[in-house]
Amino acid sequence: MFFKLFKWVIYFVIFTFVLTIGSVFYVKSYKPGLVGDFNSTKSEAEQFGKTTDQLGCLASAIKRYDDCRDEFDCHMLNSLFLFGCLPASKPNIGFCQDVPNNQNEDATFAWIEKRCRLIERETIFCGQLFGVVIRHCHGV
Repeated sequence: MFFKLFKWVIYFVIFTFVLTIGSVFYVKSYKPGLVGDFNSTKSEAEQFGKTTDQLGCLASAIKRYDDCRDEFDCHMLNSLFLFGCLPASKPNIGFCQDVPNNQNEDATFAWIEKRCRLIERETIFCGQLFGVVIRHCHGV
């Protein structure tokens, strides 16, 4: 049982790594216009973050998630939005309280899966958002 779960966590980590590397390659090779989108999204996120709190950033990212449908570029920009918004926003008490660190892959994967289920979104792109939350909360 443990080995099987560990195997899936390792697959998830490898998938995330490959997705990240693939995204960078994709952007640099096939979508040079996305660099401008990255810059404007980051700027927009920082400006929005100054007007809201961490929960507002997450709520906005979830709304944007719904607008993306299955568009890969959109989900990348959405993760970037949340990544830029959270540090600029006002903290919420308890926002990072139950967020696991990346040292325990089982807990991390279970937490991401649970959060995505709670907001009724599929883990593949939703997991990217909550991965940003983990990085924000633990300074990774």
